[in-house]
Amino acid sequence: MKTKHILFTYITLLFFPPLVAGEEIDIVIENHIKTELSEIDREGFEVQGSKLADLNNDKKQEIVFVWTRLGPTYWKNYLTILKNHNGKYVHSATFALNGLASLEKIKNNKIIVSQTVYAPEDPICCPSIDKKITYTFKDDDINKEQ
Repeated sequence: MKTKHILFTYITLLFFPPLVAGEEIDIVIENHIKTELSEIDREGFEVQGSKLADLNNDKKQEIVFVWTRLGPTYWKNYLTILKNHNGKYVHSATFALNGLASLEKIKNNKIIVSQTVYAPEDPICCPSIDKKITYTFKDDDINKEQ
């Protein structure tokens, strides 16, 4: 009897592997971004990093991610936060970023984003100034620290 149970468990895990937290987060992020894109413009997206953090001290983890909206002839980066509302992640805030961007880390409730921003003489294709820019999240709003 024990052998049948072990065999059943093995077959179940082989053909139906459980989602791990990271995969679940990726699905939540992907589903949210798809609601933001235009099918008419054939937009795509690429996630540039994601992390879980309790930014508003409510003892629930927010999903924080940087992503790129990819159009046929354009791109734009965003910092988005989804908050846990009754066990379901819902959009809380999005902040448009300049230049290239990727999520670096979250420390002391501050979101640090690595960005390559434009110098005055840079062409539209090629920002050239590397910076680490800090953002805060308060009252469902993202703000850039000065």
